[in-house]
Amino acid sequence: MESNCYLGKTRRNNIRLHDIGGVICAGNTAMIHFLLGFDPSCLRKEPYIPVCTHPPPIRAEEVGIRINPRGLLYTLPSIASWVGADITAGILATGIYRQDELSMLIDIGTNGEIVIGCRDWMICCSASAGPAFEGSGVKDGMRAGEGAIEKVKITDQGNVHYTTIGGGKPRSICGSGLIDILAQLFKAGFIGRSGCLQRGVDGRIMDGDGELEFLVVPSSQTKRSDDIVITQPDIESLLRAKAAIFAGANILTKSLDIDFSDISRIYG
Repeated sequence: MESNCYLGKTRRNNIRLHDIGGVICAGNTAMIHFLLGFDPSCLRKEPYIPVCTHPPPIRAEEVGIRINPRGLLYTLPSIASWVGADITAGILATGIYRQDELSMLIDIGTNGEIVIGCRDWMICCSASAGPAFEGSGVKDGMRAGEGAIEKVKITDQGNVHYTTIGGGKPRSICGSGLIDILAQLFKAGFIGRSGCLQRGVDGRIMDGDGELEFLVVPSSQTKRSDDIVITQPDIESLLRAKAAIFAGANILTKSLDIDFSDISRIYG
């Protein structure tokens, strides 16, 4: 296993791989199973019990990670089948477990996880949100990589301002950009509460392939040969994903007999 990410960082910082004595890894339960060679089929079958939630350290070279031959690979513990070690990492990074006041952590992805808690207790759940927030199943969606539109602002005049990962011409839109576009379209009045594009409100709302779509970036400004748009079906997919995550958060608050107003911080 070789990662351009960690190889690049070691070279830039003049660190020899032989000098690295340990690697700490976090990921969802399925990814940890793949990494360690566990059979992941149990995660797709009731009662969805993982092979292991707290794997012991192993030699990193056993899974092909090239550091010191005696170096160890540590994987953070998963919480359950669909609440993985990435959520454990999020809890540690945000410091929820040290805080007196209530906080919420939301991990937005195909499987959206929600944690509510404080230093005394924590409760979590997961919600099947689908891949829309990861750019999949969206006409001009992509993962968060070079050229992905990650931030969007729509002015009162209907002008679209955006930033891309890497700063170059846009290729498509990643999850954070899609969330921004939804919010900005609503604030600008281009979609209503139902999420329907309002025909005739602005010249950027056009007919395309039998569905209305909003022009985000014209082809002349992209790194491809066609326009970057968000379509009505895209918006509907994103709203369903948002609804699934909100439903999970809402169920958690109701099970605790609290309101969202009782939560001091939300991390995402």
